[in-house]
Amino acid sequence: MDIQILDFQVSDSISVLQFESAGKDSSEYITFSKALERNEIEVKEVSESGSVNNLLIINHSKDYVFFMDGDILSGAKQNRVLNTSVLIPPESKTNVPVSCVESGRWRYSSSKFTNSDYCAPAYMRRNKACDVNASLYITGLHTSDQRKVWNDVEKLSSFHNVKSGTSNLSDIYNRKKNEFDSGADIFTCSDSATGLAFFRKNQILSVDVFNRTDVYKEYFPKLLKGALMEFNSSSHTANILTRDTASVLLNSLVDNIKNMKQDLHQSVGAGTEKRFGDNAYTGFELSFEDKLVHLAALKINNRL
Repeated sequence: MDIQILDFQVSDSISVLQFESAGKDSSEYITFSKALERNEIEVKEVSESGSVNNLLIINHSKDYVFFMDGDILSGAKQNRVLNTSVLIPPESKTNVPVSCVESGRWRYSSSKFTNSDYCAPAYMRRNKACDVNASLYITGLHTSDQRKVWNDVEKLSSFHNVKSGTSNLSDIYNRKKNEFDSGADIFTCSDSATGLAFFRKNQILSVDVFNRTDVYKEYFPKLLKGALMEFNSSSHTANILTRDTASVLLNSLVDNIKNMKQDLHQSVGAGTEKRFGDNAYTGFELSFEDKLVHLAALKINNRL
């Protein structure tokens, strides 16, 4: 994957490096939020009784529809998070693997799921990715360790000193929404970028790369808010990372990914999924028709 650095921004102890990748805007697909706005897609429980770790996605449109690993789906019997990125084929029904991020509710609040304006924090996505990698190796399924996901929600609740009656990740976000939103507003999205890397001090916490610039622009604020959930106002420390150092670190990671152990799997929807990792990072690349749709790399020892 060839990249070109575009922009570097710093606020307190978090830094964001934006870049563009080769072959951008070469695939045709839309985000699930756009499909929802057009009433062209349904996200619902697999049955009336439901299944904690699976959801049914019905695509009524003629478009491929993209869901990102870490997307938060709110409603139905309990809120969920996507276990991996998926590309839903046109006019199809797909069972999608998810994890619960609201352990204290198992009753309908609505018949269908809606979009959320933030993504799961990188450390939560990292833990899921490690478990999905292990599950794929053993069972061939994109399954997470549900107890670990609930534990991650509890840790975040304690970190932000927020109590939730249903142990709901969204309660944490909503309680501190103004703080997360104002923190995200400090950063500006680059018009031609397709990827970004988050840094804490001199370490890359996460990297996300998309095919399309319009999809990147939609996920830029969602990923920022997810990243900001890993910080609180009392834990900021001075950030001395420079653009040059950040660029070297990112290019080094991109080169390292090529040399990591990689396993190829059939994706949940359309395309194929390459899972990779070493002692420092874990991640995956979703591709369709030999073109990258989404790549995520997540630092393994990242902690709150």
